[in-house]
Amino acid sequence: MIETARLRLRRARQDDLAPLHAVFSDPRATRYWSRPAHDTLDDTRLILNGLMAPDDSESADFIFDLIGVCIATEALTAILTHAFAERPELDRLTAEVDPRNAASVRVLARLGFVQTGFAEKNFLYGADEWCDTAYLELPRPADQSTGVRR
Repeated sequence: MIETARLRLRRARQDDLAPLHAVFSDPRATRYWSRPAHDTLDDTRLILNGLMAPDDSESADFIFDLIGVCIATEALTAILTHAFAERPELDRLTAEVDPRNAASVRVLARLGFVQTGFAEKNFLYGADEWCDTAYLELPRPADQSTGVRR
């Protein structure tokens, strides 16, 4: 679990289905996500089951418990700090973003991500909308104790 003053990031659990579906079934919330809004609770259940399934991947998925008002910068800062602390061998983290998602692009830039690539019309959203992808990287921050970048 990761906690900040206003945010708790934790692993998914079965009782997250209804609140997760409320988000994933909203076209505004899923506009720049990997697929259009969910039509059924079963669509969301598949995603939730994937979030809860133990696997050998090196990714970590979290569910947000908000304590007051949380903003994306706060959540992502906590996740990045956690990722670098848990994975000392990583020299950078990467992100993919739909470049039309200006708010997410701004958050990533504010946190130090820099664009390293761009692919045009490489992602099919829904049945007929081809989207671009911007690729970004965040180098590991300088080690606070030694001042050496890893």
